Amino acid sequence: MHGDATDPAALHALARARHVLCDTDLPAHYRRRAGSRAVRFFPHTPFTPIGLDRTDEADRDEVLRQADALDALVVADTHTAATVERAYQPTSPIHTTGTPTTAALTTPRDPRAAKRRLGLAPDVTVVTHLTGEPATDLDTLTAALRDVTILIGHHADGLARFPALPPAATLDDALAATDVLVTDHASALAPFLLLDRPIVLRPDDVPRFDPPPGPVATTTAELAAAIRVAADAEHRQARYGLRDRLGVTDSPDATDHIIAVLLATEPPRPSPESPAPAESAVVERSKENVLPPVSYPERTYDVLASSDPEPRLRSAVDADAPTVLTWRNHPKVRAASFTTAVISDADHKAWWGRTAADPQRHLYLFTWRGNDVGVVHFDVNGDIATWSHYLDVDTLDRDNELLPAWLELGRTAVRHAFDTWPIRRLDGETMAWNTPVIAMNRRFGADVTHYTTTVDGRDVDVCGLSITTTNRRV
Repeated sequence: MHGDATDPAALHALARARHVLCDTDLPAHYRRRAGSRAVRFFPHTPFTPIGLDRTDEADRDEVLRQADALDALVVADTHTAATVERAYQPTSPIHTTGTPTTAALTTPRDPRAAKRRLGLAPDVTVVTHLTGEPATDLDTLTAALRDVTILIGHHADGLARFPALPPAATLDDALAATDVLVTDHASALAPFLLLDRPIVLRPDDVPRFDPPPGPVATTTAELAAAIRVAADAEHRQARYGLRDRLGVTDSPDATDHIIAVLLATEPPRPSPESPAPAESAVVERSKENVLPPVSYPERTYDVLASSDPEPRLRSAVDADAPTVLTWRNHPKVRAASFTTAVISDADHKAWWGRTAADPQRHLYLFTWRGNDVGVVHFDVNGDIATWSHYLDVDTLDRDNELLPAWLELGRTAVRHAFDTWPIRRLDGETMAWNTPVIAMNRRFGADVTHYTTTVDGRDVDVCGLSITTTNRRV
């Protein structure tokens, strides 16, 4: 999906889609069907603020909601990966696999075939002039560069258009045919670096690179002179340096990688074993703006409507004990825990009795979309509480709902703790490898500390996670 996701045609496609691959924000209250996946790829390298970097606190929840709707994110380079991680704080993985644009520009590198596809003579030198505003006297430039063909393009709203090319021609096609790129369009720079061809910068919107990957020209006369020297060795070294700093991915298989991420039967996980996104200090260890349905003659599509019951915590009762034990003993939950052994019926019964009798301990089941899907445990001691949780991994995995349920559990539990007890701090801990848990707690405002503890007789790195009344962001 590309462009305006609230356009009726886009809503129609979303309502029918089993999986969603997009390069734009999804509509408010978009909800995936069970078993579907949503992946966003970033076709451009961002040099201006995006996401949380450009919004105020009032828009923070919407930016985070956009990130929570995704199973994975795909980017072209390490610069974009770092920017997206900071600006969207996703708990789902970021894949630096490249994008269709970088794949198209990786092979072939010879511009002759690309020129033929666009109806250009294969031996002509093509200077592509891609800017936001027509600040260049093109007649003067053409007269000064009689031996070249100037391909005119303009960009707006993140899209590049080339009026003289066939309607189906894309930015990838134009860049592949380009011998010298003249641009103020920063997002075109990174993929074009893969081609190792000269660049001339117009200073309007391009960041101040140090050193710039080519000469900078303000006037038409400067531009004509810059095009003639853009291939010099000093500028080539600057292009190499910028490409290395951005970490542009040179992979002709990027499109295949994106499809593989989209169609994966299980979201990729960071753990070396079985990384269920569950708080690693498990419960056995104390411590209306709803979019209306989109109607079409043949049927009504309501997958964009949010009609689920509010997520909530309910106090656990004795009848819940067998279910809680089953969830606790799931291999993925145990792998993410400080106590990895299977809990026996007798040990669980004894623990359940101690928990029920202790006024400082509070055990809840998390109810989401009308079903019990998780466990939350609080231990409240004065103005400090500790918490832990885990989920019904089998059911949520089967429905591909593990990530959204886990995120909603976190939000619900943190709000409950600070709204129910007069605490100033809520503490948790997790294995240092469990990056989704760390990312979620940081999103909620947690301070992170690092230390070592012993699990199963070996030292492991641990992160302490503290959410306070002053840093809380949920």
